[in-house]
Amino acid sequence: RDVKSINGDNIAEHAKSILLRKTDCWEDEDEVRILIKDENFVNIEIKKIIIGRKVIESDKDLIKCLVDSRAGLDKNIIIIKQEE
Repeated sequence: RDVKSINGDNIAEHAKSILLRKTDCWEDEDEVRILIKDENFVNIEIKKIIIGRKVIESDKDLIKCLVDSRAGLDKNIIIIKQEE
């Protein structure tokens, strides 16, 4: 069953409002968010992943492992920690 609303609210619009909201604690983060419909994907090339300055080394290692395990991703993607 394709549910388009819950309690009269449009699910897609509600999800979009959540995904596009940015709380004050993240205001210094410079990011790009791409939302698409109908399972089409935007063809992009990831060149660099910048992680927050408070990310612990084991999480950085996990991100690197995830990138390395993804078929079709360039294995030369740079993962750097944001400067203070």
